Amino acid sequence: MSYMSIVFAVTYLFLFLFVCYKLLKTKRIPSNRYTPFDDLMTGTKTDIKQEKSIQDTKHETAYEEKTLKKP
Repeated sequence: MSYMSIVFAVTYLFLFLFVCYKLLKTKRIPSNRYTPFDDLMTGTKTDIKQEKSIQDTKHETAYEEKTLKKP
């Protein structure tokens, strides 16, 4: 076995043990009903606040007139 395969296996083993520890610590299985995309598309997400309306600035050019100072 090469060195990289051992590192790869140890990394996944550590990740698996960490997830098992978190499951045993909370003593419950996480819910799989969380669908943020569906909430955003249907508008049921309440924690997103849009204070300003979105304006199209793609076609506006920024213009600033500068004058030279004479000493």
